Amino acid sequence: MSLLLSLETATSACSIALHHKGQIVVHTDFFIEKAHGNVLTPAIQFLLMQSGFKFSDMTAIAVSKGPGVLYRPPYWRISC
Repeated sequence: MSLLLSLETATSACSIALHHKGQIVVHTDFFIEKAHGNVLTPAIQFLLMQSGFKFSDMTAIAVSKGPGVLYRPPYWRISC
C-alpha cells in the first residue's frame, strides 16, 4: 500500500493531506499561530478516520523544510 502523509507547518497556514497512489484522498487546511503541535495529532487522526486508513498503512511522511513546529523543540509525536 502506498499512503503518504504530507504536512505543511512553516507558517500560520497549516495543511495536512493523505495521498494514496499519487492522488489526494483527504486534506484539511487551517490557520493557527504558533500552536500547530497542539492540533496536528487530532487533525491527522481525523483524516485517517475519514479516509478509512490506519497510521500503520502509511509508507512515508513528507514535511516542508523551513521554520515551523517540526523544526524546534518540543517535537510533536503521533499517537494513534
